[in-house]
Amino acid sequence: MANRLTQAAERVSTVELLFDLVFVFTITQVTEIVVEHPRWSGVGQAALILAVVWWMYDAFAWLTNQAPADSTVLRIGLVAAMVSFLLMAVAIPDAFGDGGILFGFTYLAVVLIHFGLFASLGRSGSARSMLRVIPFNAAGAVLLIIAGFVTGPADWILFAVALVVMVSTSFTSGPTGFDLGASHFVERHGLLMIIAFGESIVSVGVGAGHHEFGAQMIVGTVLSVAIVAALWWCYFVVGRHRGGPVVVLLRR
Repeated sequence: MANRLTQAAERVSTVELLFDLVFVFTITQVTEIVVEHPRWSGVGQAALILAVVWWMYDAFAWLTNQAPADSTVLRIGLVAAMVSFLLMAVAIPDAFGDGGILFGFTYLAVVLIHFGLFASLGRSGSARSMLRVIPFNAAGAVLLIIAGFVTGPADWILFAVALVVMVSTSFTSGPTGFDLGASHFVERHGLLMIIAFGESIVSVGVGAGHHEFGAQMIVGTVLSVAIVAALWWCYFVVGRHRGGPVVVLLRR
């Protein structure tokens, strides 16, 4: 059974790609913070929010790495998580303000859905490993909910503490109990980058359409696409071939 699950989870499923589309929108919402608040405080808020959101995105990547998303329960759970991520994304631009409460409660929903799906797999090793992680993730989500009711320095502190609490499990639990599929991780994050690059190109095209045709618009469009192409080159041509061996090495 374990071997079948691991082999089936070596390729990324279409529902995972759908999930990643929502996550890319979440990243886009994070960039809105920097656009609206182009100061160090805005960059700091964006970094904290991106870190806590990325933590749970990767948690779902681990989930689908352990089992193929081919069961009805897992598919429905992933769709429910997508809805929660989408609502969370809507709240992100004002997560340090009036949107903080929605952000916190949707984050808790994502945490609980993630744990429920892991528990539904019925794999004792993975389930025991998640039992060690869920209290930290839930505690982090509760701190984010509390952050929604406060403002000022307390908001920053609660976000930072929530992040530290959750990430600390990386040092205390590790991959024990998980049968990791290195190729799945590499492919999943590679496809996520493709979606993000594609969204960037679409944004460039839409933005260019709102400017008067001329040399400035042409140069800006060419440079924007060149930057996206350079990022693609760095990830897929220069660095991606190292991803699989590195993950395998870390697993050992």
